[in-house]
This record gives sequence, structure tokens and C-alpha cells, in this order.
Amino acid sequence: MRILPVDPRTLADDELAMMHGILSAVAAHDHPELPAESRGDLQARLAWPWPGCRSACWLGLDDDRAVGLSWVTLSRGANAAVADLTLAVLPEDRRQGFGRGLLREAVRLAYSTGRTSMIGAAADEGPAAGFVVAMGAIPALSDIQAVLQVQPPPAPDDGDCGDYELLRVRGAAPPELLTDIGAVHEGMADRPVGDAAWTHQPYDGARVAAVDAMLDARGLVQLRVLARHRPTGEVVGISYVIVSTRSPHRSEQGDTTVLPAHRGRRLGLRMKTEMLRWLSSEYPDVRELNTWVARDNAPMRAVNAELGYQVAGHWTQWQAPVAELASKLGLV
Repeated sequence: MRILPVDPRTLADDELAMMHGILSAVAAHDHPELPAESRGDLQARLAWPWPGCRSACWLGLDDDRAVGLSWVTLSRGANAAVADLTLAVLPEDRRQGFGRGLLREAVRLAYSTGRTSMIGAAADEGPAAGFVVAMGAIPALSDIQAVLQVQPPPAPDDGDCGDYELLRVRGAAPPELLTDIGAVHEGMADRPVGDAAWTHQPYDGARVAAVDAMLDARGLVQLRVLARHRPTGEVVGISYVIVSTRSPHRSEQGDTTVLPAHRGRRLGLRMKTEMLRWLSSEYPDVRELNTWVARDNAPMRAVNAELGYQVAGHWTQWQAPVAELASKLGLV
């Protein structure tokens, strides 16, 4: 196998086609409930990583045929010790050393940049499970993937949220809301992370603006529903959905959170229900919402079940020390 490094920011057409072909074939074979993203969305995600992150990619070639890829994302700041890995090999080309060779390049970079933990997700009971165990990885966090068939929700009983009002925000947040939205995202600091090395990335208004700019650069539409406390004017809750104009059929339900002092009032359910009304009236092409929730996050799982989300898969985030991987792969 020949391993070809590719620059994710400036992929040639043939490189993008090979990467998309591999990911599409793996998705269709391993987890058809989670279709691969469109080629345009993949290109945008590679070219515009999350703020404070950079990515590196490698293609594995057998003669001139692309058989696999590895893709590692390196963060700065709170998660500067972590390398986030995506590894994919065509089903018909597994168990021939291709995955090991591609992993080696990702580990080489992670080790050389001082990362101490490598994390990657795999479907439970899927073909990747045996490989990651053989590489010495251990389960760090269990996630549940759920999908909702979008239907107009019933009208609210009275539309009254008491001391709270719901606001719709499309696209980049207005400057006057940046600080408040950042403060609500800080409320995610207590979400379950299991034994994963990931830590909460501190949020402020500047990071909110940077994420908004990244999503806009990717050609994605962000829809936010905010809960605002009327007596104080404080934004205390947020739920957002990401819609791709290239492939709106299945869109992503992102985080939903409420500040601790305002929990227990069903604001999470109210915000998500308001989002469904918005989608049904203005985004009829969005027919499914895909979301991920930690298995330990019982309150949000209960909200999703009440809305009609159906479990589509169980995933595990696997974690391994970079130094041990480097030794196992003969790099040190």
C-alpha cells in the first residue's frame, strides 16, 4: 500500500472523489442508518474545521485504487492533548494491513505534536470494534444515535411559557446576543463525557461568532431557538439545528441546554418543539433530524423519546494513549 498525504484545505477533485467514495461505501456497508454526507458537505467540512482546530488526511492506495483513509483533527486550547481520529477502509479490503498503515500515519502526527490521547468513534458490534480492541483502545463514552421523522407538532395548549419566551435566530447571532449565547453554551460543561479525555471547551461571545463564521463558510444554515427569562432578559436556554442546503433531507439536531438554575421547567422540550414548528413551516425539505446523545444523559433522552425520536444506533467513543499506540506501531 502507498500512503498519500492530502491537504484537506485544497483537495484536488480526484482526491475528494476518492475520500467521498470510501466514506460512502463504508457507510452503506457498516451503518446504512447513517448515510454518508454529500460530496460538497464533506469538502466544506474538511476545508473549514472548527475554530482552533486543524486537520490532516491520508489516502491509502493499492496500486492506483483508493482503499482507505485516515483523518485526524488536532485542537488547541482545552483539548490540546487530544487527537480525534476518523479511519475507514473499504469492506472488501479489510484485514490486509491497510487500516494499520493508515493509523500509523495519524499516530505519528499525534505523537510528534505532543498529543497524549487518541479518540475515535465506532458503531457497537460493528467491524471496527475488533480492530480498536486489538490496538489497545478502551471504551470512553457510549452514545446513542436517534432519528426523528419531522412532522408538524400539535399546537401548544396555550402558547404560554410563563416567565420565559422563545426566540428564533437564523444564521449568525446578532452582536447583542453573542455574550448570552456563549454563557448558555457554558452550561454544557456538566454534560456526561464518560471517561473520555475531552474536556469542555470554554465558550464566550468570540467563540460563538467564530463558530457562526465557520458554519457560514461551509454553506450551512444554523437555526437557533433561545429561551429568554422575561423578568431579567437573560438568555437561559438554547437548541439548534444545522441545515445543509446541499442535502437538507436529513439535518442535524445539535446541542440543547438550559442553565442549571432554570432546569426542571421543560424548556428543553419547549425549545425543540418550537424548532419543529419552524422547520415544518419554513424548511419543508428537512424530513429527518439526526442527533447524538450520551447514554448517561437520561433527561435529554427522555425529551427526545417524547418528541418521537427513534434509536438508530449505538456508538462508542474509543480512546487509547498515543504513546502506547506509537510503541505498538513501531514508531518509538
